[in-house]
This record gives sequence, structure tokens and C-alpha cells, in this order.
Amino acid sequence: MALQNPAIPAASQPVSVSETHGIALWPQNRLLMHSDGLNWRGLYASYATEQAWTASLPAIDHHCVAYCVNQANEITRRFEGDGRTQSAVLRPRMLGTIPAGVASHWKVSGSADVLLVYLHRSVVARVAEEVLEMDAGRVELRPVLAEVDALLEQLALSVLSSMQSQSQHGALYVESIAQMIAVQLLHEHAAHQQRPPPNVPRMSRPGMRRVAELIEAALDEDLGLGTLAAEAGMSPFYFARSFRQHFGEAPHQYLLRRRIERGKELLRQTDTSLVEIALATGFSSQSHFTATFKRFVGVTPGEYRRAM
Repeated sequence: MALQNPAIPAASQPVSVSETHGIALWPQNRLLMHSDGLNWRGLYASYATEQAWTASLPAIDHHCVAYCVNQANEITRRFEGDGRTQSAVLRPRMLGTIPAGVASHWKVSGSADVLLVYLHRSVVARVAEEVLEMDAGRVELRPVLAEVDALLEQLALSVLSSMQSQSQHGALYVESIAQMIAVQLLHEHAAHQQRPPPNVPRMSRPGMRRVAELIEAALDEDLGLGTLAAEAGMSPFYFARSFRQHFGEAPHQYLLRRRIERGKELLRQTDTSLVEIALATGFSSQSHFTATFKRFVGVTPGEYRRAM
């Protein structure tokens, strides 16, 4: 879990590998993939094969979750201000966390394939205040090492899958994952925990209508969870839950489905090229549009148009 200081920009902006230093850029490590260029909000991810190393590392600006995919690493580490030394073997399906703002000292041996998910500090702060009613300024995350957390594992694998597929689910999907990672970290791995409030806000009918109209008017744009939540007058986390209650599916699924429906209309009613239709419906390329269209409709756009 070799890390240097990741200078991640504001949570509303995509995170770039050129602005992040960690496992992906450590000289001895072999980078397998990263999320640079995917326009993800709230988190950055890298996946690499580690090599043995020993170093003292400065405090990182944002929280990090490390997930071991293959092989194993033997790790000994100590965080500044904590006299304890942690030693453990990080094996497949195990997790480690590196809290923001604390320098650390490391000795690592092995050659594990490790996924690092850098979670933007502001995402954790917002979830702490709005969802769990914590004082964000006093939240402390435990430095977990070689533990198992089934939910964090599934979320980490979702991040890895989105990277492998170049995030065909879209940035909105990954932004929702970032929210869920923050909730799980705070709920299970914070030094001071509080119960979530029992009453969950619900989206009003006018709010629901405004969100639906915004999506229809901006199918070709990169809509973020924060933008949709603001239109509904809700926090992003509660918005995602309330949206599912109203529409029967998650925001990213609804947005993809509406984009595909718009694509079907253009295929039926116009002679517009597939490339132009892809861009007009918010897809990054014709291949992305074709793959998503076939997943939803069962045939490619070309086959659909020829059948009309």
C-alpha cells in the first residue's frame, strides 16, 4: 500500500493521475490500470502490482482504502502520533485503510496486486454531517490493516470493474459508490460512531418533476449526483435513496435508460450517424454507445435501425 501525498482537487472535479501520487506511481510498482481520464468525481483509483519497499511517507490529503486482489504482502507500519506498530499479512479479499492527514512509516514485502481507492475528504465530511449526524471536524477513521469487510469488498470490486470496463456505467455510478464507501467507513471504521437518523427525507413531487426534466434536457451532458440532488433540494446521499424510491431504479440506471430511449428515437426517426447519436445521447464514443445499447435492447444500434 505504498502511498505518497495525493493532491486531489475539489470533489466536484475529476481526479487525474497527474495530480495523484501513490501505488500507481511508486517506481518499483507495475501499474495495471487507473481511473485517469474517466471523469470520476469523489474518488480516484489505481491498480498495480507492488514490490518490496521501505519508506516514511508524508500525510495524505484524502482517505484511502486498499484492497488486495491477488498474492499477498507482509506489512509493518506505524502512524505518527501513535506509538503502536501494526504488522500483518494482507491477503486476497482483505482490506487496509490509510486515514487522511497522518504521516506514516512502512516496510512492505511481497508482490500483491492491490487496488487503491482514494476517497475525497469532502465526501466523507459531507456524509458524516448529513447522513450520520457526526461532527465532520472530529471524525477519525481507524487505520485498518488486513481486515475483512464484505460491503467494502463489494464496493471496491465495483470500482475495479468500472475501471476495467472504462466505466460503462458512467461517472454518476462511481459517484454513488463513493458515497456508499464513505458511509461504510464512518459506520464501521470510525473511532467515534453514532447511529444514522431514523427519519430519511423524501423527495417531493415537484422535486421529482424538476429532476426528470433536467435529465431529459441534458442527456448529452455529464450530470453529477450533486447537480441532480441540488435540483431536488436534497443532499446527494439522501437524494440517491429517495430517487430509487420514486423511480424504481438508481439515478445512473435511469439516466442510462433515458439515453438509450433517446438513441432509439434518433435511430427510428433520422438518418443521423451512429457517432453523432452517441455524442448526442451523452456517450463518450460510438463503441460505448453500441455496447450499452446492446446490453439494454439486445441488438446493436445498426441492427435496430435496419429492423425499422
